[in-house]
Amino acid sequence: DVIDTIARGGMGVVYRAKDPFLDRLVAIKMINVDINESADFLERFRREAVSTASLPHPNIVTVYDWGEHQGHPYLVMQFLEGNSLEALLRAHRPMSLLEKISIIIEVCQGLAFAHQHGIIHRDIKPANIMVLNDGGVKIVDFGIARLGDHGLTKTGQIVGSLNYMPPEQIREKGVDTRADIYSTGVVLYQLLTYALPFEGDSTVSTLAKIISDDPPPFRQFGVSCPPELEAITLKALAKNRDQRYATAEDLAAALAELQNRLKQDSIREYLNKAELLQRNNELLQAQEYLLKVQKLDRQNTTAAKLLGLIRDKLQAQLSAERARQFK
Repeated sequence: DVIDTIARGGMGVVYRAKDPFLDRLVAIKMINVDINESADFLERFRREAVSTASLPHPNIVTVYDWGEHQGHPYLVMQFLEGNSLEALLRAHRPMSLLEKISIIIEVCQGLAFAHQHGIIHRDIKPANIMVLNDGGVKIVDFGIARLGDHGLTKTGQIVGSLNYMPPEQIREKGVDTRADIYSTGVVLYQLLTYALPFEGDSTVSTLAKIISDDPPPFRQFGVSCPPELEAITLKALAKNRDQRYATAEDLAAALAELQNRLKQDSIREYLNKAELLQRNNELLQAQEYLLKVQKLDRQNTTAAKLLGLIRDKLQAQLSAERARQFK
């Protein structure tokens, strides 16, 4: 039962709907192609739906069903409570460096699982990455770009999203899993700089930049981040795919190593500030920093002990205040 329209785009329209039999919300993506004009498209679409449904992973949207309605094929998918990364970037929603790295690590984890099962996404971009309200990340639209190779797009239209497309795809040399790594590198660059690494004033100039130009350095956008993170991003964006990370796991591992170091640096900084504030009897501010530590490391014993001490002091202050009020 269709409830309303979630989004419209070049590939089709997405509806929010309810499955009356299982009593759950779902998303229906109706693909913008008439199967009557492509006799074998429905069978290809079915194969893509089946392959996507074979990817049970926390970072990949679940596909429940497929079919066709009035000549248009559709997918029934898990309904996701959250926003696309595209929407978050457009709104400039504040995100810490650790949050941004975490999003890309989760994208890599989903891609790694798909790649292990012989499936390349081919259209990784912010619009196809959902950031859920609970903080999770889901990749959507597996298989859709590959269908475009078989007539889903109009004659002369480039399959996939130009700004996220690797040089080998533009040169029509064929793609492998490293195409997804390149596209993920573009998303990472965009997350960190709020700009695209290759963007011209026309399609032709953008294509030329993707093939020939180096991405502008982060400092050009006033970005302050560890040099290792820029190096990781640039390696993912290498023109020669042999110079990129060999696998999505490798990219995730490089990011996770940096993420862990940044976490430890932040934890030390927050603990030092909390201890100073506690000594100055600024207990509420100290408590805020300790809660930040626990958000990064729930098992941190130093933070737990200091938090217990501060809460005891706050409780003592509250009791003393109440006693004064009753005198």
